[in-house]
Amino acid sequence: MRYSTYLLFISALLRAQDVPLIVYENGDFDGIYRKLELGEVALMETWEDRISSLRISEGYQAKIYEHAQFKGKWVILSSDQANLKKINFNDIISSVKVEKYNKDSHAGYAYDNGDYDGNMFPLALGNYNNLNEQSWLNDKISSITIAKGYQIKVYEHGDFKGKSELIKESQANLKTLGWNDKISSLKVERNLSYVDISSLSDSPDGIITIYKDSNFKGDHTGFDLEEVSSLNKWNDEISSLKISTGYQVTVYEHGDFKGKNVTITQGKANLVPLMWNDKISSLKVEKYNRDADAVTAYADGDYSGSVLPLKIGKYRDLNKESWLNNKISSFKVSEGYKVTIYDKSNFDGNQAIIINNTPSLRQINFNDKISSLAVTLNPPGSYDPDSLKKAAQKRISMLKNGLEGKIDSIRQVFSAFYEKHGEENVYDNNKFIWGSKDMGGKKKYIGQFKYGLFHGIGKIIDKKIEYIGEFTYGKADGFGHLIEKDKMNFKGYAKEKDGDIRLVYGSGNSIEGDNTVSGTFVDDMPSGDITLLHKSGASFTGIYDAKLDFFISGKGKLIIGDQELSGEFIDGQGLMLLKDNKQKIYYYGELLMTKNGELNGYGIVSKQKGIIQGVDHGLYRNGKRVKALRFYTVARRLKEKYPNFDLNILQSVLPDTYIISPDSLSTKE
Repeated sequence: MRYSTYLLFISALLRAQDVPLIVYENGDFDGIYRKLELGEVALMETWEDRISSLRISEGYQAKIYEHAQFKGKWVILSSDQANLKKINFNDIISSVKVEKYNKDSHAGYAYDNGDYDGNMFPLALGNYNNLNEQSWLNDKISSITIAKGYQIKVYEHGDFKGKSELIKESQANLKTLGWNDKISSLKVERNLSYVDISSLSDSPDGIITIYKDSNFKGDHTGFDLEEVSSLNKWNDEISSLKISTGYQVTVYEHGDFKGKNVTITQGKANLVPLMWNDKISSLKVEKYNRDADAVTAYADGDYSGSVLPLKIGKYRDLNKESWLNNKISSFKVSEGYKVTIYDKSNFDGNQAIIINNTPSLRQINFNDKISSLAVTLNPPGSYDPDSLKKAAQKRISMLKNGLEGKIDSIRQVFSAFYEKHGEENVYDNNKFIWGSKDMGGKKKYIGQFKYGLFHGIGKIIDKKIEYIGEFTYGKADGFGHLIEKDKMNFKGYAKEKDGDIRLVYGSGNSIEGDNTVSGTFVDDMPSGDITLLHKSGASFTGIYDAKLDFFISGKGKLIIGDQELSGEFIDGQGLMLLKDNKQKIYYYGELLMTKNGELNGYGIVSKQKGIIQGVDHGLYRNGKRVKALRFYTVARRLKEKYPNFDLNILQSVLPDTYIISPDSLSTKE
C-alpha cells in the first residue's frame, strides 16, 4: 500500500483516454466494464444486451448494433453517453464497430422533443429510407440540429415519398415548418454552397486584422504584438477578424481593458456566435497560450449556439463577465483541463466538476443554470481534493458502525463455503456459482461467481497478499480483510484498480520504508489517531495530517535517539519537554519545529557538564539563543500563551536552587 491519494470514483479513473471505447454495465459509467479496441467486436454472450453507458476517446467513434453480426437498428456515437436510454439503446447492444472518427458520421441529430430534448438519434451522411426500421423516431422527430457544411432533406413517407423539404439550418421546433412528428425518411447531404472560412489565419495587415463587416469584408486594419486601450474610430465597429497562427487576441467590452472580455485564438468570419459583433472597444495581441483554449461553453446542446471560449481562471460572476449567464447548455473540455461549475455567483450553491466533453448539461441538472465557474488544470491522475474529502467523510460515516462485525461475518461465510466445497466448481441450474480460478503466476481466486466473473464473497491469494472480502463483477469492492506479507494488515472497505486492492476506509497497520504506521486509514492514507514506529526506535503517538510538513499534531510523544519530546503538538509545534540524554540538555518551552528540528521560540534550557549546571532562558532561533530574557519573563510568557503550561514539568528541568511558585509567575518585574 502506497501513501498516495487517488480518485476513488471509478468512472473518472477509467476515462477513455488510453483505449478507444469502454462499455459499462450500468449508467453513469458505473459497474463492471470492458475495454474495446479498434475494429469489429462481436460481443461475448455475457455482454449482449447488458451495456448502459459508454466512453469514447477523442478521435474515435462507435457504431453500435441492436443484434449480433452487426444487424438490426444501429447508430454512430462520437461522444460519451452516460445513459443509453436517451437514444433507446439501453441493454440492447449485441455487436459494435469501433472506428476512427469521421465528421461525416455526425452531420446532425434528431430529437423526439422540441428544443433538442428527449430521445436522440445521431445522423450520419447518407440515406435513411425507413426510419421505422432504422430508428425509434419514425413520425416522432420534433427538432433537428445540423452541423455546418450539411443539409437534410426530409420526407413525409418512407422510401423518400410524399411531401419533402430541404432544411439547411438547425430547427428547435419543427412545428414552425409544419414537420413536427411527420418525418418517415430523410437524406443527409453535404451543403456544397457552404464554405468554412472561420479559421483562416492569413492576416494581411499584421499579426491580426480586424474588419468592419463579417466574412472579412469592408474596411480593415491590423495590429502587431501590442495593447490597444482605445480603438477610437473602430470602437464597436468590428464584425470579423483574422489571426496569424501562433497568436491570440483578448478583446474587451470597454476601453482601457475593462468590462466583459474573451480570448480568441482563431480567425472569425462572424463574431455574432461569440456575441461580440460590434462590441469591441480595446484589445491585447499576444503569443498563443494553450491555456486560452482550455474550455469552450455553448448556449445550446451538442456544442451549438452562441460560444464562450474560456481560458484558465476564475469567473466569479458570469452576468458581469460574459453574455452567457444562466445560458450554458454544453461544454467542450480540452485534455488536461477541468471546469468546476456553480449555479450561483461567487462559486456558491450546487456545484459539479466536468473533465470531458459534455453535449448536454441536462443530465446533471445544470442546463441554463451556471452563474460562476473556474477553469483549472487537470493533469492525468489528478483529482479534486474537496470532492475526495467529502466522499471519504460520507463513506466513513456509513462504514464505522459494525465494521468489525461485517468483516467477521464475511470470513465466516467464506469458511462455510470453503469447508463444504473446497476449490471444486459448483453449479446451480447450470450456472457457475462457486469455484477457483488461476490468475497467472501463483495468484488464485477462490469464491463465488456470477456470469463467469468473481462476484460475492471470495478470497485472493498469491505469494504476497491474502484478501478475503466482497467482490463485484470481477473486482474487489466492499468489506474485507487485506494482508500483505511483511507490509500491511487491514480490515475495512476496499476497492480494486488495475489489480491493486486499496483501502477506502479501515484500520490496521502498514510498513512504509523504515516506518510502521498503525491506526485508521482513509483513501490509502493514514488519517486521525495513529502510532508511528521507526526502525531506529523513534516513535510518535498522536494525530496524522498528511497536509503538514510535520504531521505531528495533538497530544503525543516523539522519541528520536536520545531525544524525547512530549506534550501538546500543534501542527508540529507547541509547548513541550525535550530531553537530550546525549548532550545532557533539558528544555521546557516553545518548540516551533523546523526541518532540522532545532529549538525555536521562548524556552528554558538546563545544561549539565559534570557537576556544573547552568540554565539559559530567552528567545531561541534555529537552536541558538538570540535574546536573553529573565527567567520569570520567559515562564510568564509561556504560561500566558499555553494553557497546559505545567510548573512541575518546568521544575524538573531546573536545578534545586530554582524555587518556583505560582505566585512568583504573576509578579510584575
